[in-house]
Amino acid sequence: MSKGQRFGHVGYDRWKFYNDVVTRAKMDFDDEAITTPDRRKLQHAFEELRQCICSQEPSTFVDVFIMFDEAHSLTKLWPNCGGLSNFTELQRALTKFSWSSLFTFFLSTTGKISQPMPPHLHDSFNRIFEGGYQTPRTFIELGFDQLMTDRRIPDRYPTLEAVTSLECISHMGRPLWGTMYDHGDMSVHNTIISFAIEKLLCSDEGVARSEAQEYAILSQRLALDINSAAYVSAPSTSIREKSLDQIANHMQVCVEIGEENENIRGIAASEPILSEAASYIMRNMGFQWLDTLRRIIPAFSINVGDHGELLVTAFLTQARDMAISLRTSPPPPECCDHFLVKDLLESLFFEKTFKSMFQSTPSICLSTSKKLRFKKVAAAAHMHFNHFIKAQEQKVTSHQYLLGFIARGAAVLGANSQPAFDVVLPYLFETTNLNISKLGFIVIRVKNNGNNSEPDADMFLKMDPFTCGLLDKSDVDGCFRIPIIRIVFSLRGEEAVVTPMRYSTPSEGASLDNFDERGEPRFVAYDFWCSGIGPDLLQPVGNAHAQWAGLLKPGGPWHSFYDSSPAPDELRSQFPIGSCDKSHWKRWLRVVKEREM
Repeated sequence: MSKGQRFGHVGYDRWKFYNDVVTRAKMDFDDEAITTPDRRKLQHAFEELRQCICSQEPSTFVDVFIMFDEAHSLTKLWPNCGGLSNFTELQRALTKFSWSSLFTFFLSTTGKISQPMPPHLHDSFNRIFEGGYQTPRTFIELGFDQLMTDRRIPDRYPTLEAVTSLECISHMGRPLWGTMYDHGDMSVHNTIISFAIEKLLCSDEGVARSEAQEYAILSQRLALDINSAAYVSAPSTSIREKSLDQIANHMQVCVEIGEENENIRGIAASEPILSEAASYIMRNMGFQWLDTLRRIIPAFSINVGDHGELLVTAFLTQARDMAISLRTSPPPPECCDHFLVKDLLESLFFEKTFKSMFQSTPSICLSTSKKLRFKKVAAAAHMHFNHFIKAQEQKVTSHQYLLGFIARGAAVLGANSQPAFDVVLPYLFETTNLNISKLGFIVIRVKNNGNNSEPDADMFLKMDPFTCGLLDKSDVDGCFRIPIIRIVFSLRGEEAVVTPMRYSTPSEGASLDNFDERGEPRFVAYDFWCSGIGPDLLQPVGNAHAQWAGLLKPGGPWHSFYDSSPAPDELRSQFPIGSCDKSHWKRWLRVVKEREM
């Protein structure tokens, strides 16, 4: 049925099936006005249907489910008919089956749940308010990954090569992709990514894109969230309509509907094939990262993160795409690929910087471990991610869950109030087998205050993987021997440079509370302080460092905006009890002491 299907038209087989249905229906009715059949005729037809279904299993009692796809198309009012529509007539007929084992579902992609069944406060016919009808609970729990239940990872797909195959990523997410793969021939397989692109953009057009399409592309990669409730029946606003449009037309998933069907929330869920479709657009269809973010961030009220996390995830995503494109044998457009940490860093930093990094030895090391050059470690670490997922709780970033993230092609954006780090990128060391005992990670902290380029060892101390919950002593046999990589991005650093960390004692970069019985750290780490986003540092930034910096939230010391004010004391008075400066207090509290900050 899906053979030959494109965004703008269905395949011939599907068209022929429904054309035959319509032709047969027209043969069953004459040209006279059609009225709703009486209850007996409807019940008789229903029993005939059930008996036909039960003919092979006569002892089985069958519930019949009828689904009306794109049901909003039924609600268009007939002209001069007092509010009647195809939906109202269908509703009238279906009420005759209220005591039968018949269930009907109305599916809609518009996000306007109140179209077929309005909340009782908005029911112009008063039928719901008077008890004639009840507003049903809107069903949004359609589920994901149904087609993976008999092909679970790692049983069916035990390696990075397997989980990056088109077969695997097609069966993740909604069943649409997997059914196309299972029932399509090679010509269908070769166009699944192209079809996913058309579904994501809600268009089969070329390069020109709307803001909604640009947001849809970015949201599949960067865990964006409009984060605004959309009140369907209330007067529309720009953000609410944009949120609904993403659900209706750009493959976002509806995850919440409030009471009375009056508000909706959608997310760009983890669906690797859509993320790969977005990656293909970004790599091959003229996508401009900086210009797009500068338009989308204000247009959709996107939060770039207090520390600038959005910018760093954008840099990493661009570097990933560059690494994929620069491979000696790039993957065909119908699948994704895995790569090395070395590939990622060579695409993230300019040559002078990554060559310097590759000469580094461990910042934290076990006495029993070899002090390998970082280049050798980076060349043995295998990665796979094509999108970021925002963690909903802090413990999901721990080591025991990270294998699932790499298997799904996801990097982790820390949960709200996540202590010590903002981003985790898992990798497999010296193997591509999905073996948790070989799982390491890059852990990243983003800093957006202060312009000092000097490294701060205390930040790495807080990033001790045992202290911040990435590792647990019970998960390792004495110590964790897989090298980890810790990077702090100090985005406002004046000097654009990456500095390998060197500690006078291991306790400067690892918590004494987590040392073993010999008084040594329990992990190996390569630590880097990345200062600034200036010239000749980050390849995704290029020469546009000032423009990228302009996307950051105001940073610097908390009192920096007073320094630039022509009347700082007046400004301080607008922040009562903000600091110890007397200007915050003196107009309203007599006993405050006069002291300098």
